[in-house]
Amino acid sequence: MKHAIILTSGGVVLVAGLVFGIIVLTGYNSIVKADESTNSTYAQVQNDLKARHDKIGELLDTLNGQIGQETAIYSAITVVRGSYATADAASDAEETGAFNTLLAVVEDNQPTFLSQSGFIILMDEISEAENKLVVSRRDYNESVRTYNASIRLFPTNMVAGMFGFTSAKLYWAVSQSDTEMPVISFPSLSSAASS
Repeated sequence: MKHAIILTSGGVVLVAGLVFGIIVLTGYNSIVKADESTNSTYAQVQNDLKARHDKIGELLDTLNGQIGQETAIYSAITVVRGSYATADAASDAEETGAFNTLLAVVEDNQPTFLSQSGFIILMDEISEAENKLVVSRRDYNESVRTYNASIRLFPTNMVAGMFGFTSAKLYWAVSQSDTEMPVISFPSLSSAASS
């Protein structure tokens, strides 16, 4: 009888130890997974910020180059037209008519230049980059919420305390610079307007 009680109490201790070990193991693993998810989603936000910065900068440089070329073409047309208007009146009437027709077509139809589509592409890229950032920030905040909750919920809060996990993860807050409109400038347009 005494052996049965010792065996039974030993079995209870063994089962309790196994249950405790399983709780610690699964709790630890779930906290580590939540922590890694938070780190991964934070890195994704950083990647999206870098991609936005790089892509918009490249598009602005390209668009400014196109605007500069187009401004040069319009300026050349204006100069030619001005010099033609002051040309010698003895010019051939047929040449005069053909040139006037060509200038009228160019000025009236406003040739389609690349910068028109470039502005549309720039707006689309900015919108796409901002949408990606919204999703990345939301995913990050959700992973922080999951991590912080796992640190505070029973029984993983005991495991977190045993292994030194803290709920120090912060949500992605909107900073003052995020609320300000980014500066997008077109030096080519500024120099063309002052000419």
